[in-house]
Amino acid sequence: MSIILLTTSVSQAQKLKVGIKGGVNFATLGAEELGKLKSHTAYHVGGIVEIPIYEYFSIQPEVLYSVQGAAYSGTTKGVDIDLDIELNYIQVPIMAKFNATDEFSIEIGPEIGYLNSSKSQYEGTIDGVGTIEGDDLFEFEKIDVALSIGATYQLPIGVFLSARYNMGQTNLNDKSLYDSFFGDLKLYNKVFQLSVGYIF
Repeated sequence: MSIILLTTSVSQAQKLKVGIKGGVNFATLGAEELGKLKSHTAYHVGGIVEIPIYEYFSIQPEVLYSVQGAAYSGTTKGVDIDLDIELNYIQVPIMAKFNATDEFSIEIGPEIGYLNSSKSQYEGTIDGVGTIEGDDLFEFEKIDVALSIGATYQLPIGVFLSARYNMGQTNLNDKSLYDSFFGDLKLYNKVFQLSVGYIF
């Protein structure tokens, strides 16, 4: 019995795969109070591990460095403002991967992000006040939770292409000078990712 278990463990270990990936982010922030924000184009890069569970199902944890954010230009409540937000995350997606064929798979799972650094630059005018400008308009929540869904196509040589959409579930606005202008402003990450990678 021990020999059988050992053989099975070795067999499973042989199927475990590691890889690297990187690509482009088309990111924005959901904010009903401001309407549609402009996208922020940046990048992500990191490593993955694919852990087989059954023949057509595996778990794929990843560790990624991801640059996200948004831009805004508009007038609300007498405030004309241009705003650029950049958010730099260490992210850990844990994807359930369903292999429809040997080449094609779909993935869904939670993603937890840690905000490594942020930058929010602004400039504009306020009626009766004049010109304003500065940095770090927001204080962002350090932890972000998202739901991710995507698909991957893998070539026989180990190269893969993937697309994924991350829907933030956490209100990122911890405290903001903006609140005095817009009230209780809620911000949520929305990121579409295109990746290329290699499985060893």
